[in-house]
Amino acid sequence: MPRPCPLPALMAVVLVSGLLATATPAASASRPDLVVGAIEATTSAVEPGEKLKVAGAVLNRGRGKAAASRVSVSLSADARPGKDVRLGLLRTAAVPARSGAPLSGSVKVPGGLAAGDYHLVACADANKAVRESKEGNNCRVSGSSVRGTGVVTQLPDPALTGVFPLDPDPVAVTTRATSETVQLLVPGPGFGAGATEESVTGPDGTTYTLSVPAGATLGSPWTTLTMTVVESVSGSPLGGLVGGVQLEPHGLVLLEPATLRVDPAGAAPGGVVAFTADGDGGDLRMLPTDGSAYEVPIAHFSTVGVAEATPAQQQALAAAAPSGDTAQLESALSTAPSSDQVALAEAHHHDVVQPALDAAERATSLDAALAGVATALSWGHHVAVLGLSSAYLDAASATLVPQVVRILVRQIDRAEARCADHDLSAFRDLLRIARMLALFGEDAASERAAQAAVRCGRFEVAMTATERLDLAERDGTYSRVIDGDWTVELPPTVLAVALDNPFISASPALVPRSVSYRFTESDVCPDGPGYESDVRNDAYSAGQALVRLDIAVDLYDPAQRDPLSEAGFLEIAVQQPPIGTSTGRIESCYGPGQDVSEPELGWAEAFFELRVTDPARADDSGFLRIPLFADEAEGARMLQLTSSRTTQRPDTGEVFGESLSVTLDHRPR
Repeated sequence: MPRPCPLPALMAVVLVSGLLATATPAASASRPDLVVGAIEATTSAVEPGEKLKVAGAVLNRGRGKAAASRVSVSLSADARPGKDVRLGLLRTAAVPARSGAPLSGSVKVPGGLAAGDYHLVACADANKAVRESKEGNNCRVSGSSVRGTGVVTQLPDPALTGVFPLDPDPVAVTTRATSETVQLLVPGPGFGAGATEESVTGPDGTTYTLSVPAGATLGSPWTTLTMTVVESVSGSPLGGLVGGVQLEPHGLVLLEPATLRVDPAGAAPGGVVAFTADGDGGDLRMLPTDGSAYEVPIAHFSTVGVAEATPAQQQALAAAAPSGDTAQLESALSTAPSSDQVALAEAHHHDVVQPALDAAERATSLDAALAGVATALSWGHHVAVLGLSSAYLDAASATLVPQVVRILVRQIDRAEARCADHDLSAFRDLLRIARMLALFGEDAASERAAQAAVRCGRFEVAMTATERLDLAERDGTYSRVIDGDWTVELPPTVLAVALDNPFISASPALVPRSVSYRFTESDVCPDGPGYESDVRNDAYSAGQALVRLDIAVDLYDPAQRDPLSEAGFLEIAVQQPPIGTSTGRIESCYGPGQDVSEPELGWAEAFFELRVTDPARADDSGFLRIPLFADEAEGARMLQLTSSRTTQRPDTGEVFGESLSVTLDHRPR
């Protein structure tokens, strides 16, 4: 089950006094007035026939005590009381006047509940056991929705079971690529429609055309795909290579199948098969096609090509079962007659796909869940491309997407819980979930995941910079001591990471929270008493700074567990340095004292001096760029940087010191 979210019941009870204070006086001073103060589900998704836990509070705004009563709980598709799905009644205790009572319990969801997003509707005194001063204010609609995952269909018995997994005996090959390559920019969800198509021609004149449909990838605003021509494949039991390409990124599972068309420069040879191998050359196998081996359906990215093959060569490769689950299905379907393909597809779903989906339902990490989803989607692609149909296959195909959606929705709660523990991989996972749900047409659930990512991607940065000057001179009876410093402090500022790619967030121009300047000088004159000078800043312009967080997140790289560990930096720049007015009295051994009032620029000088002390952290834009390293993180603190230096002039003894302190904390909301 998804991890419970925080319950609003306690807060609702705590706020009872405030709520009741604004209540309209009851028509009768002695009657109670029951309302639902809060109602929410404790999970974000529920299956048909499952029990749904709810929590909230019942308030009595009237002046009379309310006897024990019942609260009805329903599911509403339009967030308004009316024609709703009634779930059941919850018992509530007697409620004193102008007080409240917590509400909690479980209600059963009907077995035939359709898939969709629902709001809870709770109505106090549903059994009309309490005579109230007002009877029209009993109901309340929840603020958040709960996902109904749809009807769970019982599949018929498959024609064949116990076939998969096969005993593996994989074949590995070595490929050599050419310099002929082309890139495709495939639009992500909401950024384009229609297929993206690009072609590349190899040294022998063979042309390769890759067509990728819209909605096949998660990238935003687009995903960069690469196709590179292969000139040789060694170690294969098949015959001569007609043509092949490497499709990258290797291992990418498409949400909609692409198509590779191979057009030889001369006459297309007969007796050919389509083949594929993993990115490292492992698991060589033949691919099933719908007719021509020169039109190859692509469910995932790897090395793909066309080779000549005699029946004996085909049988030799078919007998060498690959190790991967999807690879075994592709190999079995590629050599099976059409009359056997249905039974093999049913067996693979029963033996491999459904167990993988069941494991994905229980998975505690998104990567583990997506492993099962990838297996299921690849199975669905092959069934659709080959046009396979049976009572079992049709039912399994119909339940495939609803089950995948249910898996993804469950992962929203789990990712949010990880984000609360400052696991930043949850931020990437929520973005992946949001985009996959959008591609499946689940807009409401996608928006829930996107908003969860927004709440997760919040950081707080604070900075303090100080410039210090010390001077001590002695020459016979003459001595001088100077002591001064300039300090500026930026207030803690929240950066909310944007959802586009790269994920860059900039704060508005910040006014420093505190700015100080102090300068004192003590002189002992050769021919007389000493003097004390004191200059300070007591008037400032509003200096400004800009803070920017830049995190690059790779949605396709499961190894990137933490966005900050792979790529990211924090930038701070002086937009408008604070200018102070120096006031005070300057005394001198060599003339009369004088009052001063003049502009003084301090922070910008100190800041840019600090910036050039470490050129690796600076760029040409005037920003101080600080790399982020998540392995230094401990809890919410993602970065704590202290940089300082001290220099002394040998001729005067003047000591100049600078320091900069920057902290970055993860602040999920």
